[in-house]
Order: sequence, then C-alpha cells, then structure tokens
Amino acid sequence: MQGGGTQGSERPSITPRTSHRTRRPQLSRPRISQDYLNRNRDERIMRAVIAHVAESGYQKASVSALVRRAGVARNTFYTAFRGKEHAFTAAFEWIVERVEVEVRESGDVVGALVDFVHCEPDAARCALIEAPAAIPASYDTSIARAVEKTDLGEPLARMVVGGVEAILRRAAGKGESIDLEGLRAFVAPHFESRVPA
Repeated sequence: MQGGGTQGSERPSITPRTSHRTRRPQLSRPRISQDYLNRNRDERIMRAVIAHVAESGYQKASVSALVRRAGVARNTFYTAFRGKEHAFTAAFEWIVERVEVEVRESGDVVGALVDFVHCEPDAARCALIEAPAAIPASYDTSIARAVEKTDLGEPLARMVVGGVEAILRRAAGKGESIDLEGLRAFVAPHFESRVPA
C-alpha cells in the first residue's frame, strides 16, 4: 500500500495489565502503646478540669463542659473517671505531685511554692482555693504530708504550713505579689533540712 497507510493488518500490541502492580512500600506507623494513649487522654482531661474549675469554680463545673474543653467523648471521660469529683481529685493529686517534684529538684520549698502560684495560676487556684471546699479529705492529706516534712512539732508545723497556705491562697485568689525573701526567711529553716534529695 502506498499513500501513508499501514502495512498489513497488524495492530500494535497492547500489553495486558497484570493484577500485581508494583506498589509503593507502606510506611509503618510507630506503634503507640495503649498505656501512653490513656495517660495522654487523662492528662488532657486533668488540664481541662484545672482550666475550667479555675475559670468557673468547682460548683459550677460540669462534665459536659469538661469533655468539650478536653476534646474527648463523654464515654471516654467516664472510662477514665467516675465523675466530676473523681476527675477533680485526680487533677489535684497531679498538681500536688508536680509541686513536690519541683520542691525536690530545687531544694527550695518556699521558692517552688511561690513559683507555682505565679507560673501556674489556674492550678494554684484549683489547689488552694477550690480543693479545700470541694475535696477536703484529699486536701487535708496533702497538708498532712507537708507537715511531716518539717522538723517542727505537729502543732507548730500545722501553724507554719497553715500560714504559708493562707499567704499562697490569698496570692492565688487575688493575683497579689508575695514577698518571697521574707517568706523564705521565715519558713525555709524549718523545711530545707527535710527536703528529700
């Protein structure tokens, strides 16, 4: 054939697709332990409890507002906590543990407590203003632990701890500044010798 036609009746061959395509290797996601996920969830809920209670007060706080603020489902909240009081108690104990770690690491009881009030006003408000009324048993236990760490007798230690508590509570409630050096000079000699290393 002339004139630009194709020779013969041959068609170009089409290679059939095979069912086994070359696939990109899938990147595997690192496995995150369920324990880690639960701790992260619980911490988010406790941070939401602290922020909400500091803002609204314990009595006005609701589980609905807490789960919304934490970004978790209501069922997830109840998987971790029995209710508002249980979540607030857990948040309070978490705050106390963090303060105790700061005290141990710094060796400065008064400085760590004052820093806590200034650096974490929501947590300080929860621990010093809301907790005594909302969860008195947990609050009294934490005060008793503080008293045990002094080298004073029980009645005098309760007075000193109570005085420091009152000063910090006023500062947390009103945003007042604290005379750190004066407070440290008064309290430190009774606590510094008992701070665990």
